[in-house]
Amino acid sequence: MRITRNGLIINCVTFFLVVFLLWFLYFKNASPALDASALARSETRMWQAYYQRDSTTLREELRLMLHAQFGLSHYRTWRVSSRLTSASLRFALAGRGMGTRDRAGLVEDIAFAYNGIKAARGMEFDPHVAAEAELDWWMARRRSRQNSVEQVGEKIEKLYAILFGATNDRIREAGILRAEAARVRDVSSDWTEVERLLEQSYRNLIAGIDQ
Repeated sequence: MRITRNGLIINCVTFFLVVFLLWFLYFKNASPALDASALARSETRMWQAYYQRDSTTLREELRLMLHAQFGLSHYRTWRVSSRLTSASLRFALAGRGMGTRDRAGLVEDIAFAYNGIKAARGMEFDPHVAAEAELDWWMARRRSRQNSVEQVGEKIEKLYAILFGATNDRIREAGILRAEAARVRDVSSDWTEVERLLEQSYRNLIAGIDQ
């Protein structure tokens, strides 16, 4: 079949549009646009989904947060959010009786997610160390002698220090505020207050990173 000049042009344009779309979806990282209010709204919805065991909403909110906070491509956010959703819900179902094998599996899933973030953004942290720190603050909230706002806040600060390579008063305050938001959720489920505290937390984190 003979291909006309116009047909060849259309085919070439179509081909390059498809290549661009694949590049955009699979490989292109967006420039991070850290917005404390948007991040707080997203994390509040994420927590609500977690406690309702709504995996679809949790995965979508994680995807949106990762895209905004770390600037991952659409493909990477899908992969990372899927693994984090799986880890989060397995942690929820495990309860207080989580064994060593369960913990190891969760660390691997969380490390997979952090490795994707590290690769996409050229960061220098150890994904397994970050995963251990992430899981530590999750678990501390379940332990009666380790679940004060100050104790959990310190563990969140440790995670931030691993991810961003430094800590300071603003990052420390970000950890405390996030832990306080979690405590409010436990005591009253006042989601308006949870979102307010998370927004303050993110404002401090963003300011601390920029110092």
